[in-house]
Parts: sequence; C-alpha cells; structure tokens
Amino acid sequence: CLKGVLHEGTPVGQIIDVGGTEVYYTLPEGEDWDKEKAVVYLADYLNKDAVPARVMSDRSGWDMDAWRPRHGPADTRPPLDKVLKWLKEIKGVKKIGVSGYCFGGKYSLDLAIENAVDASVISHPGGIKLPGDLDKLLEVSSVPVLFNACETDRTKEADEKLGEGKYKPGYKQTYSPGCTHDLAVPEQKAGKERAFDEAAAWFKKYL
Repeated sequence: CLKGVLHEGTPVGQIIDVGGTEVYYTLPEGEDWDKEKAVVYLADYLNKDAVPARVMSDRSGWDMDAWRPRHGPADTRPPLDKVLKWLKEIKGVKKIGVSGYCFGGKYSLDLAIENAVDASVISHPGGIKLPGDLDKLLEVSSVPVLFNACETDRTKEADEKLGEGKYKPGYKQTYSPGCTHDLAVPEQKAGKERAFDEAAAWFKKYL
C-alpha cells in the first residue's frame, strides 16, 4: 500500500485531541443527520508518526522496517479504544461503524470479533491471521462485516467460511478485477471508488 494517488479536494473537518491522540473529526452538513451514529476510519496516522504522503511517489529516506515496530497492537489499540470510548461516553454515539484499509483492516476485523462496534468494513487487510480470525468471527461475533478484496488478497477464503448464509449477522465480499496490492489507495480509480461506495452502502444498511 505504498503506491497510490493523493485525494483531491478541501478538507472540511478539523484536527482535535482525544485523550492525547490527534483525530480528524468532521460532521455532515446541516442538522438533518443521526447524531447517535458515527463512522471511524482506522488509519496509520497514530502517535504523530504517520507514513509521509511523499512515500507514494518516493520512498527514499523512509524506513518501513523501522516504522512498523512502532505501530503494533500494543501501540495502536490504546488510542483507538480511547476514540471509541470518547464517541460513546462524551458524544453520545450509540452505533459505530469502522472502516480499515490495509493497516487498519486488521483492527476493523479485531473490533468485529470483539463485538466492540456495530458494523465493520475490512479492505485489503494486512496482519490478519487466516483462517483463525475468520473462525473466531464466525464463532463469537454478531457484527456484520464487509470485505473489499483485490485479486491477490487471501481473504477469498472468507467466502467459503462465511458466505451463503453461514455468517448470520451479515456478510459480503467484493472483488475488484485488475487491482492488486493497491486496491484501497490505488492507481486503479475504479477499485478505489468501488471500495468507497460499498462501504457507504454497508453503513447505511447496518447502522
């Protein structure tokens, strides 16, 4: 996921502090929206140690092997859990959806297994354990899950374990032909747009 394109447009949200974690926080326009629902995007921007945007075109001077150990579960879950707690206890949110791409896909799946959220979107996930994580999900979870997969993702086996009504809370997996490692932040525009559209539809259905 170190190749891709920059998104165009002007951000309308703001960076706020939640328990020492910087969070990009934005709201829909107007007042006609459900304030008891929220969507959290699980990114690799944690502990003020983001992967630089320039890496998409130039990896020189950046060491992924040095960055990766600073972003394991012990570093990632505490700030993430603080944000989820803040949404529920301070903002009054009753239903939370999470969407994770690559790095964040693992945590979208973990939160679904823990029944810590109400809907989960898992796109081109890295760091998951197969088939073990799928077995856990099937055994204990009540969270509807959507997988957005590219041609090389190992999550294809999720269809066998969870598809055809086997996973009762709700399951779907999409494939984007022509996309390989870059589905979630891709050069392939159609794959990127499909992943977004599928996630939006999933949250509308289950939140």
